[in-house]
Amino acid sequence: MASRAWWCAVLLVAVSCSLVLEDRSICPCEMSVSVSGVVGETAVVVGGEVVCRVWSDSTFVCRVPRGEVAVMAVSGVSAGEFTDSPGDGLAFRIPEGLDSPPLRLGYAIADAFGDSAHVDVVMRKEFCTLSLEVDGPPGWGEPYLIKVRSDVCGLLSSGELLEGPFSYMMTLSEDGSCSAALPRQGPSSPLVLDILMPDRVLRTFSLSAYMQKAGYDWTAPDLSDLSLRLSLSVTAFTVHIGLWSETFPLEVVI
Repeated sequence: MASRAWWCAVLLVAVSCSLVLEDRSICPCEMSVSVSGVVGETAVVVGGEVVCRVWSDSTFVCRVPRGEVAVMAVSGVSAGEFTDSPGDGLAFRIPEGLDSPPLRLGYAIADAFGDSAHVDVVMRKEFCTLSLEVDGPPGWGEPYLIKVRSDVCGLLSSGELLEGPFSYMMTLSEDGSCSAALPRQGPSSPLVLDILMPDRVLRTFSLSAYMQKAGYDWTAPDLSDLSLRLSLSVTAFTVHIGLWSETFPLEVVI
């Protein structure tokens, strides 16, 4: 009799333990998200959905399905301007003819397999404001135009470069200055400047080569702005970037 009571007690313990060992895999994960480097209104996108908007460095908690979760923070453009890119997540593309918006972007993959998780998203400046001054030779007349172009037209949400045509036409002011916001480029991206009159191209310069000579770093986490001056003559041109300058004969025109 006592033996039977002992086995009943063991059975009750086993049943109670099986009730405790519930399947937690279907429960959501509580994930805290810390966003830093915020400038202006910033949309935070978790798992493809905008979950909140912040205006300063912030931390918040949201519930997500368990697994790997993509987290993106973006300002300067609407999160809705990021579109699906097959096999690559989301992508932001600058329409040809426009320069870059003031895009700041942060991205991280969170491991949300447990009951709780934490992820840090650091936003980075993804554009370079190019300020340009042009001194032309006597007799050129006005107006003349400056066109910048490349084959990198935006970014994937992960920060990888998006290939495609980028071009923007700058009109020089009366004092010979203009500016454009350039999207992040690769160190070897064919970024060029065209100097144009209404009826023809006068010169085409390899802007990426000159920026590289001046030490500009397209791989920096936050892109710096750049001021450039072109002194053009009939037989040569001089590029000035900060303290660096170099004069090139027309044979190097591409």
